[in-house]
Amino acid sequence: MSTGRFSDEPPVDTYEEFAELDEGHGDIEQDFEDIPAVSEGSSNLDLALEGVPRRRQRFLLQKALKIKSEKDDDERPRMPRGYEMKVIDVNRTVKVTKGGKVQSFAAVVICGNHDGVVGYGKGKSSEVGPAIDKACQKALENLHYFERYQGHTIFHEHDSTFEKTKVYLWPGRSGTGMKASHTVGGILRLAGYKNVKSKVIGSRHPLNTVKAIFQTLSEIESPEEVAERRGRVVVESHLLV
Repeated sequence: MSTGRFSDEPPVDTYEEFAELDEGHGDIEQDFEDIPAVSEGSSNLDLALEGVPRRRQRFLLQKALKIKSEKDDDERPRMPRGYEMKVIDVNRTVKVTKGGKVQSFAAVVICGNHDGVVGYGKGKSSEVGPAIDKACQKALENLHYFERYQGHTIFHEHDSTFEKTKVYLWPGRSGTGMKASHTVGGILRLAGYKNVKSKVIGSRHPLNTVKAIFQTLSEIESPEEVAERRGRVVVESHLLV
């Protein structure tokens, strides 16, 4: 049973897939060519996205950010050594007031060192760049450490629910690789996981998905943690033979 508005729709990763979901609203390629206005100021961006459906705006913003990411990396605050940042989502909202329309952006960002440490943050601003910067800073202030089994996967399968988003995680053998969506895979890779299978059921809201993943990872226990909780001692199975 579906619990999210778009839960039955697959992630949109290509122009062809997006055109099928948004058929009848014009040429996606032409709209995308107009979006470099994102680097020229909010007024030009507002004109470029005027009349474009909300879901299409999010898609175009994500593609535009990929194009200009190299340029922005030089202007953005330097990350700590070994850490990497990944933009999960940028959402544009417009509030109508007596003085006119007030545009704002909300960005969701994750940061990690590929060695067990990862965090997420959300930032808001009237411009895309400052929103990402604020989200990045909050992510660095909200770091979590997750222990890995043999340095490459999770200790055991687990699932967790946050709001209307349910996430399943399964450990994978070495060499099987990552089988996850853009959001889930990004978090797991920055945390240092290499072989994990995942599935998301229900709402695909980016921030809720991120929170559901962090909740799931935080609930996974190592054998030592389970033994301590139960007052037992961990013994290797081959020693019992």
